[in-house]
Amino acid sequence: MSIARVHYRERQRLTAADLRFEQEYRLGMGGRHHLAHHDWGIVRGLRVVPLSNGVFRLMPGVAIDGYGREIVVPSAVEVEIEGFKETGCWFLILHYCEDPEQVPPGRQCKDEPAPRIRQRAAWRPAESFPSAPEPADDLVGARTTGRMAGLPPWPVLVATIGTGCEAQAGNVPSLVDYSRTTYVRHRASTVHSPTASALLQLGLSGREDVYHFLVSTRNPALNKRIGIDRDRALHVWRPLVIAGTQAYGEVAIGHSLKLQISTALPAGIHRRIRIDGRLDSELRTLSASLLDFGAASAGPHPFLRGSIELKKMSVALPFADGRTTSFQLLDVAKLQPIGFANARRRFHRTRKRAASPPTDADEPVRGEEQSFSAELKPTGGKLALREQAHAPEIQEVPCGDVDRTRGATREPDTSVLQFKPASEIEADPLAREIHAVSASGQTDTVPRTELRISGGAADDSDASSRVSIGGQTGGQYVPGVSMDGGRRVEILAAAQRGAQGDSLLEVTNTVYLPPIGKGDPLLPDLLALAFIGGLRRIGNVTTNPTLELLPDSGSSISVVRDATLLYKLKIRWTGNIVLKRTLELITGPAGTGDMSFRALDIQIPPGTQSPLTVSLAVPCFTRAGSEAAIQVLMLVQLGNLTRVAVAPPKPVHITDT
Repeated sequence: MSIARVHYRERQRLTAADLRFEQEYRLGMGGRHHLAHHDWGIVRGLRVVPLSNGVFRLMPGVAIDGYGREIVVPSAVEVEIEGFKETGCWFLILHYCEDPEQVPPGRQCKDEPAPRIRQRAAWRPAESFPSAPEPADDLVGARTTGRMAGLPPWPVLVATIGTGCEAQAGNVPSLVDYSRTTYVRHRASTVHSPTASALLQLGLSGREDVYHFLVSTRNPALNKRIGIDRDRALHVWRPLVIAGTQAYGEVAIGHSLKLQISTALPAGIHRRIRIDGRLDSELRTLSASLLDFGAASAGPHPFLRGSIELKKMSVALPFADGRTTSFQLLDVAKLQPIGFANARRRFHRTRKRAASPPTDADEPVRGEEQSFSAELKPTGGKLALREQAHAPEIQEVPCGDVDRTRGATREPDTSVLQFKPASEIEADPLAREIHAVSASGQTDTVPRTELRISGGAADDSDASSRVSIGGQTGGQYVPGVSMDGGRRVEILAAAQRGAQGDSLLEVTNTVYLPPIGKGDPLLPDLLALAFIGGLRRIGNVTTNPTLELLPDSGSSISVVRDATLLYKLKIRWTGNIVLKRTLELITGPAGTGDMSFRALDIQIPPGTQSPLTVSLAVPCFTRAGSEAAIQVLMLVQLGNLTRVAVAPPKPVHITDT
């Protein structure tokens, strides 16, 4: 089905059908934006504030239902739940509604049909939540407003009310809960800030990318901050601040009593809350004000005030914005909660025993209200380690490289702890410590981390065990591997470990490469490489022929990663020479790192004049980093002598595009 719109022209006759068609086009365009670019749910606002038993206030806000229609609550409304019990469970539901409206409202002579349609929101508390219809894959029927003929209503859940609703694991049920509420989502693969100083990546950016979720910030370059890889492991590249969702504080009020105060802590760095309150001398009423400090640049929010009568063991004081703060008395001597009624009797007994006004600073002033102030700090923050439930899937390796991925060997319930480096940590050779440091180079595409265990400064004269790894055997610790002050590592025999017959060293989960037999095609090249290395070591190197590596084009040898590397070998010689074998070596930029080699089929036909230029190609050049080095070694025979000709290494510049 195609999407059509009105094409206007001069002197066109417009009918009501044309205007309705234009309106349908605009409404459909907005509805598709709501559901294709986003998803249905609450957009903003629509919070629920408890007022009294069974009466709640629904704050203004906007929601989108599953058909793309806007549901607007323009002002706060009160919702009353009949038969409300705090231990029950109710669902506050929103629906899109509309009805005809006359212009002006209340006119006696009415038009049929009405010239206006009023769209509104309908809300109701229900003891069960009706399931939402399945979202349609066809977005052509989406609309920002309008009735959907033949389609069921679409409910939008605002919140659950009551402590009897099923709470999420590990959470204490609250009176108003939003854990089941659906919010509008944004469909995107990359989200940039307007200043390009922050980037949010959702999903893999390419087949070589490993992060399904990645947050980066610019300082001044774009650096990774937090990410989740294909194995669902969390990576943090900068200091991590963990703060709890609750703010907690204590204040002494006299008579060996203290008041414990806790409230929900809004999100934000360095957020804190101050409670200033007054408690009457007989513990009957409590009034307090709450001051919420945001970020240092934002300053404090306006004061919130509230008052409540003290009857229960602990009380929850609601403030104007619906935030609830809990107060509980604690006996300092017994370190256990005490009811306000018992504390009141303790106050009366103290007054009867007192013959004169108390002078102890621990006693409240009789007949007056006692003031207190406390700054609440974050509490309840935790860092949990989860088990790795599944082994990572083996990905297809491009360019036919060897797949060296290991399968997971841990039990499903084994917790995994990963050490991540901090850029400020520097290894101290004199300290005895355990820390993780980054061992990555500037050109490494995959960051490397080393867990280092230091036993102090090196001392060759110290033969005592500095670092040991072992276990309990017969109630006694027996080391299996030890290192002394001279950095000498000793693997103790099985008899020394008290386990006769055990393996001294067992290595598992490695990549097994079978021995190279005499029929292996790699054997001649390996022997030639060893022979050439021996000749170079004893100085049997010749300058006839002279070898030179040249770029295939341009001024330097360069290649796009995973593409074919092209370069040229120029050979100059004098007299008669015989080329016996030619090898190509590719290493890191300084001759370090992984080395790959291959034999080159190069011949000098009889009668060929010097020099000879040969074009060479390396398919699927897949080395990591941005630099590499290439070198050519040639085994030649000059008369009865065998010599090695060497082409000086040439740098190879590697790019990704």
